Amino acid sequence: MRAIIAETDFCCRLLGLRPLDRVQINDAAEIREMLVGRQMGYRDELPYFYFQRIVGNRLEVCSPNGYVTKVAPEDVCDFVAGEPVMVQAMPREKFLERSRLPLSARQGTISIEWYDEAYVLAVEKDRWGRPDRVWVQFVDSNLNGDARQCAPVDDASRKRLAALCRRTRMPVISKNTGGRSADAGVARAKDDARHMVSRFMKAALTGHQAGVELLTMAGATPVSKSKLNKLGVPLSTSRLCF
Repeated sequence: MRAIIAETDFCCRLLGLRPLDRVQINDAAEIREMLVGRQMGYRDELPYFYFQRIVGNRLEVCSPNGYVTKVAPEDVCDFVAGEPVMVQAMPREKFLERSRLPLSARQGTISIEWYDEAYVLAVEKDRWGRPDRVWVQFVDSNLNGDARQCAPVDDASRKRLAALCRRTRMPVISKNTGGRSADAGVARAKDDARHMVSRFMKAALTGHQAGVELLTMAGATPVSKSKLNKLGVPLSTSRLCF
């Protein structure tokens, strides 16, 4: 079992997985559980989840609307790198310590010493649409437990979350339905990739050297369609199937 857990951790490190990266899952049982498998004879695209953390030999993932599950690393068939949201959160031990202080000592502004740096995993909104409960994974692994941890965050972090907590950015639990798959922008990215590959092949076939050189670097430097048009890189009339 230790070897399997170590292998799971190695896979995550190899992929560079961090909280709020998006992973596409090919797990039939979980897809059925989410009700995104076959619906009225139509097969949906494989869903994307937000990566949360490693639990044993499984990956804990969460849908945009807050559905949490665990999947095997081999069920990840694609991933989209995200940007972690960092907050100052209060570990459970410090929260319990502070709760034992006299009421007079707990009033007023809470000192930053009570908080530690943490990744945001998910947010629950209150009835007014404001960030309420926040699930976190502390950077210091000694502060994390086996269970998912909901922790108080400082005022500055809460204000920042108010501008960021939307389902295209992280799992957000609220009364609003929807958000089964974290696939925002994925379809457009695939279309853009197809377009670039198509034009690269056309440029190569027609001997458009400047276009070939530019598109060869498309993965390292941004290449816009307008820049290709200015260079006169020809459009492909064929349809590529990936």
